[in-house]
Amino acid sequence: MKDFLSLNKFWKHLVSHYDSGVNENLCRAPEDFQIYAVALALYLAKEGVKDGKIYQEFVRNKTSFSGIRWTKALENAAKIIKNKQIKVLKLAHSTCPHVLFSSMLSRPDAPIVSFFNSRISRLVKASDLWLIALKHVLESSTAYNIHYVVSSGHLPYEIVDVWAKRENRVRLKVEPGPLRYNNNSSELSLSCCLWPIRCNRRQMMQCRDRIIALISNGWVIVYLRKRSSLIPMLISSFETNPIPVAIWIPSKERALKTENLNIAKAIHPVFKWNVPHRSQQHTPGTIVPKNPAKSEQISFSNIEKIDIPWNEYLYHYTRPSLGPMHGESRAIYIKRLLDGDPMAANTAIDILINIARSGVLKASRGIVKGGFPVVSFTSVPPIELKKIKKWNKASVRWTIGDCGIAIKKDKLKEHGAKPVCYVSPKFYFRLPPSERYRYQKHEAPNSLWKHEKEWRILGDVLLSEFDTNSAFWFVPSAENAEKLRKFVGQTVFPIISLKEAKIISEAS
Repeated sequence: MKDFLSLNKFWKHLVSHYDSGVNENLCRAPEDFQIYAVALALYLAKEGVKDGKIYQEFVRNKTSFSGIRWTKALENAAKIIKNKQIKVLKLAHSTCPHVLFSSMLSRPDAPIVSFFNSRISRLVKASDLWLIALKHVLESSTAYNIHYVVSSGHLPYEIVDVWAKRENRVRLKVEPGPLRYNNNSSELSLSCCLWPIRCNRRQMMQCRDRIIALISNGWVIVYLRKRSSLIPMLISSFETNPIPVAIWIPSKERALKTENLNIAKAIHPVFKWNVPHRSQQHTPGTIVPKNPAKSEQISFSNIEKIDIPWNEYLYHYTRPSLGPMHGESRAIYIKRLLDGDPMAANTAIDILINIARSGVLKASRGIVKGGFPVVSFTSVPPIELKKIKKWNKASVRWTIGDCGIAIKKDKLKEHGAKPVCYVSPKFYFRLPPSERYRYQKHEAPNSLWKHEKEWRILGDVLLSEFDTNSAFWFVPSAENAEKLRKFVGQTVFPIISLKEAKIISEAS
């Protein structure tokens, strides 16, 4: 039986102190005000005003308008309200947003709870402590009647969304963008903007978090980074409207514990909770190295010892996927995280395992002008990987990974592999249409790619079409080789560990 410690006290307190159906932050506005608010969005859009802050200021001041356009906007708004496509809610304790738009919103019959969490790393593992804590607190809530606030565009919110949907729980989705009144979705959706009124993306994300805090009857704080913009927002909201708060205080991770304790002092009183120790056994920490570019670099100084004619092969390298892997939906990816899939992190070796299991190198359309589906290779072998492997600060990952598959060049040429054409954009239309998949922009000084020595094949590559002597898998270390063997079993091709400079597994 799960030991939820003070979490049960939090849920009981929240439910017992909730006055059924009462939430002053979700009060429906009078019908005439609703018609005005919707009409204003339609009218301002026609006038070319699309800024969400300007719109909210108009609503707050209830400015008068006249003319044919305004009359038409009022008529359309009245139809929208009458057909129950949109409801307009007034928000207490808030200047912007002053109102919310809602689709399919019923009167709340249970407390509304939101879950706040900063993501520590863009490369998420099923064993990350914050994810274990979030899953733990969600599981603790199943014995109580509550509604869950969810959103999109931020993984922790999406995890709550997928979990609540799987458990058939009521979800209120706060959109990080404008609500469309012709949306046929049956989800309970909220937004401070009605299409096409909107703010810039950063502003919308910040408002989304504030709306989530404002409409909730209780908060669960899992982990917030020291400099998270959520912290001052939550403190300010709590000072205006104190509500029950539960906060995770981990027993081991000192940095996480200190930061959450500081938040607990600012938001007081709170229910402090922890994950039972047995749930944290054998789970590595989640703190990202200060210099991942340096710490993750692997030296292959002994690789020359492997007697392989490197120039006879072309190489397909894998790299981590920061989110779903190629062809995977976001919902399936999140379900794998929730289920504790050891390959849900989608690291370079996880991607390679998926390729080995499927037996297919799947073509991608996103990297080539014209949208041609291609599989990319390079003639640069692992022994020279440093020539093309760079650390990308923007995406917080290497441009290329240390795992992959090597296939004989002559065999790939038989299947249509050709080298890329590195040319100026003005030469693109000089290429025959059948050869344009080979085009790669190469123009000094900003677009220089010849060092990658890329080759491409149109369409998927079926690995079953190559025999044992035509290819081999390569991975950074013996540990990765063992993981490949564990999750794939015997493979047609041998597995080579680059760090140990030896064949770890012969072909079956």
